Amino acid sequence: MFPKNLTPRRLALRPVAKSDAGDLFRRVAGDPDATRYMSWRTNGSAAETEAFLEEVTRDSLDPHQQVWAICPTGDPTAWGTIGLVRRGTRVEMGYVIARELWGRGLMTEAATAVADAALATDGVWRVQAYCHVDHEASARVLEKAGFALEGITRRMHVMPQLGEAPQDCRLYARVRP
Repeated sequence: MFPKNLTPRRLALRPVAKSDAGDLFRRVAGDPDATRYMSWRTNGSAAETEAFLEEVTRDSLDPHQQVWAICPTGDPTAWGTIGLVRRGTRVEMGYVIARELWGRGLMTEAATAVADAALATDGVWRVQAYCHVDHEASARVLEKAGFALEGITRRMHVMPQLGEAPQDCRLYARVRP
């Protein structure tokens, strides 16, 4: 349903693979700063990241889901991930990228390409994403990718690095006209 590969200007987005575990653990999943606002715990080992990727690659056989590895052009190794899950006529998007690439506009480029692809899919009318109310960088990514802030969802997601209580999140969306 979603394209397997996308090539925005400075990136190659390809299906994530179990073989990406080492790179993703070192660059993202094992980094408490990169995972601070994620809905999953910072990984303690590459084996933990590999187990997660095994689940994701198995789930990617479902045509309503896709997770891409984010690779800067010319570098086939994974520096982050971005994914979609379809729920009827809407799609939910989530992403994470290595700190070394923060502030370069690469995540905005990836989010724009993925949202464009989702909205070009038959039957999809809405792409939405959440970010913690204090996560200004993620809010900027979504706004620059054409998403509109729809409001604050109270006690929406547990973000383990921030505690056991569900956190307040901003809800952003792009819709088909």
